[in-house]
Amino acid sequence: MKRLHLIFILLLLIGFSTAQVQINEVMYSPYDGNEWVELYNPSNQKINLSSWIFTGENSVDEITCCEENCSLLVGAQEYLIILDQDSTLDKSDFNYVCVDDDSLGNGLNDQGETIIISNGTYQDSVFYVKENGAYKNNKTLEKRKDGTFGESIVFFGTPGKENSIWKFSTDYFNLEITEFLPNPFNKDDLEKPFGEWVEIYNGGDAEIDINGLILTKGDYDDELYIADNKVLDETILCPGCYKVIYRDGDSDFSLSNYGYGEIKLYESNILIDSVSYSDSTEGMSWARVDENWYQTEPTPGEGNYYREDCDWELNILTQNSIFQKEDFQFSLKVNRHFGFTQNITLRGKIENHHGEIIKEYFPWTNHRVTTFGTKTYSPNLAEGIYQLDFWIENLSCEDWNLINNRITKLIAINPEYKEFTNNLEINKLYLGSDDKAQWADQFTAKIKIYKGNETKTAIESWVEKEGKVVSKRSKLNAYDQYQTYILTIPIQLHPNCANEDGRDGTAKLILEGLGLRAETDFLIEGIDPEVCKEYVSYIKEKERLEIKEKRKNSYQILDLPDEIYSGQIIRVKIQQWDNKEHDFKAWSYLYRGNKCYSCSNGESEREDNLIRFSTKENELKKVNLLVKLDENLDEGEYNLVVNLLKDNRRTPIKIREKIHVKEKENLSNISLKVLNEDLVSFSRKEEKGRNKTPSINKRKQLLNDQNGVVVYESNSEKSKKLIPYLLITILAMLSIILILKK
Repeated sequence: MKRLHLIFILLLLIGFSTAQVQINEVMYSPYDGNEWVELYNPSNQKINLSSWIFTGENSVDEITCCEENCSLLVGAQEYLIILDQDSTLDKSDFNYVCVDDDSLGNGLNDQGETIIISNGTYQDSVFYVKENGAYKNNKTLEKRKDGTFGESIVFFGTPGKENSIWKFSTDYFNLEITEFLPNPFNKDDLEKPFGEWVEIYNGGDAEIDINGLILTKGDYDDELYIADNKVLDETILCPGCYKVIYRDGDSDFSLSNYGYGEIKLYESNILIDSVSYSDSTEGMSWARVDENWYQTEPTPGEGNYYREDCDWELNILTQNSIFQKEDFQFSLKVNRHFGFTQNITLRGKIENHHGEIIKEYFPWTNHRVTTFGTKTYSPNLAEGIYQLDFWIENLSCEDWNLINNRITKLIAINPEYKEFTNNLEINKLYLGSDDKAQWADQFTAKIKIYKGNETKTAIESWVEKEGKVVSKRSKLNAYDQYQTYILTIPIQLHPNCANEDGRDGTAKLILEGLGLRAETDFLIEGIDPEVCKEYVSYIKEKERLEIKEKRKNSYQILDLPDEIYSGQIIRVKIQQWDNKEHDFKAWSYLYRGNKCYSCSNGESEREDNLIRFSTKENELKKVNLLVKLDENLDEGEYNLVVNLLKDNRRTPIKIREKIHVKEKENLSNISLKVLNEDLVSFSRKEEKGRNKTPSINKRKQLLNDQNGVVVYESNSEKSKKLIPYLLITILAMLSIILILKK
């Protein structure tokens, strides 16, 4: 009532004059103590502020000049700032006057008060009050176009300029809830942009700041206060625009997944909009379409539409592309991206390199799947190359993306693929041109690790001199068996400022783990005296460079073949090293410009060879992808890219290598060629001393038709190929014998 009474008096006073100034902005709680009040002249004529007064809490000040030769005139449609006499504010960007002492009133009250500007016959006043500490943030109280006041959206306000909220509306009834996701595929309370969310639409013709509005599950139950940390950018909602409010870890605001639920939007205790719903399908949002509510594909921040179709995806999950016979296992996983629960029928087959069907599969027939389902198989396959081919049949909904309903994958079974003996090597130290290190130096070492049939995982490197450790220890873990890792590691020597690590001389770089130890000698000689003077900053910089060096070598493509041919299948080896646990998706393809040249001439997707894997803390991980080049490629330079999608991120890490593709070799019995040096196997005699078969240095890597790849050739296969020559020889000998007898 008091505020209404004040506004009524103000309106009466304004009626007596048509050319008067207005209070437009108030800085009442600045960090630097420089309080100020902004006036605005909305008329088309100048106004003289001589004999005007400024009234604050229990104090009246005369408006005057701050220095000689100033003007008390406010130009038409111009701003003027009122300061106190000792203000240190930068005044270069606006016109200003002062009150007659060192404070505005008795100093503007941080808790709230009424301030007045008047000339005896006219006055304008503003009442403000501090609410829940919201104004103690170096922002100002600004006037809007509709005459209401609110907090500025910029720090320090807008002295001498149009207010930051001038064009904003406070007609919150133009807002409506248009979409919400109560049951996401991931956890409900994940950080934005994941987890639960609610979308708000501004149907008015002016911007609205929704900061401070409240979303609830019911009648003020479990509130979610809208603020900058609950949206992706800012809380300003333009006319005709959508804004998504994320739960973002809030522990109270939890939307109902099943049964009845409500969402309400409030401004203070005034209800703006509400919606009720029941029984939500995982991964589908509730969307307002033509004033009706439907469950459909989520469209956060965009206009809504109802889709009656669906999208189901099928994937083949394996940890590798090449296996020993007893290790081969794969899983089928079907996922619903949107649409409702379906009865799923899966079919599949395994073909050899001749295109012959080796096995047929019937994983599910009308099996009910809500969100996803998996099935795992461990087929007993003979050595060779195979293609896995699986597909979804007879969906009752119309799947809009039929490409991801079918998946194929090439795999190889090689009984001698894995070497059993561990190996550690230090290949090279990068010490500079003088081949020496100084104390406190950071240098790098190239190492090679092979883990065979071993349960140990830890590998560590350090430098010793005369039995004493004189460097930081670097640790990593290799969990996967039968893997070769080649990487560059940083080595940080102690500064030895007080000669505590001994004199100059020969030191050893030691690599230890998997039950093995490798060493190499190098010389440490001298130290930069500046290092010990600025030791702390020096070490920090070295640590920064060490982290940078490790990151640089964290993701690598290894051992691409020197010669690559059109139509060939190449194996892409990826190595990575991370100090945290992560889940990854990886896929690879060949491209030039915007066109993919490993996508079966446009018939398959770039992600068709996608694999999923996880890494542990400090794990050195190596995975493999098979990329089949399209037929009849022009000879020249192409780009090979590996995409690594970490956890729930949307943007993958990209590793690129340039490769030169040659035209297919002119051999009549070759259609494709596999270049894969890791398929070179070792005999059991050399590795275990258990038999006497000679070592096989390299497997033949040829295809005999378009459907498969010969990774290597067994003795039985070799024998089969010799039969025609043997028959010809026998016939020739018989002919010679018959001739001699005649």
